[in-house]
Amino acid sequence: MSVGVRIKIQDLRSILLEQENQNDSLCINKKEFGRIRLNSQKAAGYTLCNWESKFNTDVQIIGAMEAPNFSINFMLNGQVDYNSNDIFTSTMKKNLNNAWSMPEAIKGSAQYRKNENCQTFGIIFEDFYLKTLADKYTDLIGDIYKKYRNNDPFVLKNNHLETSVKMNEVITDINQAHLMGNLSELYTDSKVLELLALQLSNYQNNARKKTINSLQKRNIDIAYEAREIMTRELHSTPSIHNLALQVGTNETNLKRVFNNCLLYTSPSPRDRTR
Repeated sequence: MSVGVRIKIQDLRSILLEQENQNDSLCINKKEFGRIRLNSQKAAGYTLCNWESKFNTDVQIIGAMEAPNFSINFMLNGQVDYNSNDIFTSTMKKNLNNAWSMPEAIKGSAQYRKNENCQTFGIIFEDFYLKTLADKYTDLIGDIYKKYRNNDPFVLKNNHLETSVKMNEVITDINQAHLMGNLSELYTDSKVLELLALQLSNYQNNARKKTINSLQKRNIDIAYEAREIMTRELHSTPSIHNLALQVGTNETNLKRVFNNCLLYTSPSPRDRTR
């Protein structure tokens, strides 16, 4: 993808700071590149960020992290090409999400396409809040926090996760929490945790499916390998024990493999060859 305009993140911050702050919403409209609207709401432990942009040329925003940063990010519309020192290079499209931790001073870029409406939602977590979550939910967030504290780059999933309908509903709830009046802060806190939990649950389910698919492929390989052995040695078929040893598994798993993969109903494949 070609680049029409490159914008340094420091220059973008300066332009944003020059704008009038109205309800935490900042807007840029420049004929050189187009329009950006950023709504940022700081809470106790995290910052909510809504980004909207439409550029009149291909734009690349480049810069470096001023401090270690952990955030969860959701692409609501359009797509963005992210690159961070070749550690993380990927296109995030509509209805995809991810979480990442970027070390201090790491350089990166976000590339936007001409005439494309882009909308993203993100939550940046502060150190003390992330530590509180890591202490309470060590199995879920402990490793993430350790990498963050060690200034190590971290990406939850390289090719991103799908955003569920429920996640989009929670994002809408967060953005409309101000309508709750004096309950808005409590309501937002609960929804931020819910969104993080949904994202981690989605990641775990994807990892579990990948493991299951890998195991299924291995079992299919075992089944066909065992069948080839039995075909070759039709007149002296090995016992189930010896057959299992030859294909690198155990008797119990081999019986299960034949039942699942080859639809054998007998506990012994040897009986079926006679």
